Amino acid sequence: MPADLSTPTGPADAVAAAVEAFGGLDLLVVNSGGPPPGRFDDLDEAAWAGRHRRHAVGAIRLIRAALPHLREGRDPAILVILSSSAREPIAGLTTSNLIRPGLAGLIKSLVEEIVPVRINGLAPGRLGDRTGSPRSTRPGRRRPAIPVEEIARAHDRDASR
Repeated sequence: MPADLSTPTGPADAVAAAVEAFGGLDLLVVNSGGPPPGRFDDLDEAAWAGRHRRHAVGAIRLIRAALPHLREGRDPAILVILSSSAREPIAGLTTSNLIRPGLAGLIKSLVEEIVPVRINGLAPGRLGDRTGSPRSTRPGRRRPAIPVEEIARAHDRDASR
């Protein structure tokens, strides 16, 4: 169920709609997309607050709203989509460099607290982006993209040994 995570009621409304539509909740995927690019000096306080509200506070609200329903599920789980910036800052993505490691810390904190609900984070890196999106072509990238086909060929070579 899509939701505007930046609003106080958006996350709870999405959870309620999912529970209504499916009769319960077994899996929550928290995927707010990435904060827009921006360097520290380019962002005013309103930009910082808005990005934090959408990506950090929104995730917290969504998890809080879903937990009571997940705890009633058979094999409940939460998957939070992070970014490789949770491990290493990415030039030009200052707010992501702040928010994503915080969400990774939240996940680690909740592992024991929310049992029996499992919680994991997925921090995808750049495997190869054919879209030419601003996030994939921005200056300052430390590592070049690896096309998915190249990764698949390397995997096939390794598997045949």
